[in-house]
Amino acid sequence: MKIVYIIILIWMVTNATRYARDEEESCDGVKFVTRAEWEARPPVRTAPMALPVNHIIIMHTCYGACDNTPLCKRNVKAIQDYHMDDKGWWNIAYSFLIGGDGRVYVGVGFHNVGEYTINYNDISIGVAFLGNFDYMVPTAEMLNATKELINCGIKKGYITPSAEIHGQRDATCTNSPGKNLYAEIKKWDNFIGGRLPLYHCCADHNKG
Repeated sequence: MKIVYIIILIWMVTNATRYARDEEESCDGVKFVTRAEWEARPPVRTAPMALPVNHIIIMHTCYGACDNTPLCKRNVKAIQDYHMDDKGWWNIAYSFLIGGDGRVYVGVGFHNVGEYTINYNDISIGVAFLGNFDYMVPTAEMLNATKELINCGIKKGYITPSAEIHGQRDATCTNSPGKNLYAEIKKWDNFIGGRLPLYHCCADHNKG
């Protein structure tokens, strides 16, 4: 029994260290909100990401729009609860979330595999905008926060400088990230649209 307890303790410390390492990283221009700050639950399990990645998937959450930090924190926490309790996933699905307050909310971070797009979960960073961008228009603050996050990942060596940027719809059968957000990311350097080589259609794993 004591051995089992020690194994569990080591597992918890390892996971905590991995998330702490990710959350404590900082880059100029990026306003991170750590998992501790939005009161994240511990993950059921984690899977380490092989870095650097060469793909960035942009998506939207469809719900949970927010324009201030207290509301964004509550909505991110509610999304984690939904993903873990209703979907049965290990954690919140996304690598990072972008709030209407212009802040970057740490999901599973750079170092852990997310669960947002089959065939791309372990080879990409998944960035989700809070809200439904078929109807909403992403603010300049949200777009700039995402660009700064990507630059941060490149500087840290987690994202290749030539990494391709895609909308989630390019990788799976979904309308995400919504027509208005998709129209914006199409203007970005390194954007690659259209059906990707590893495109997969599975409605249960799509968020929008």
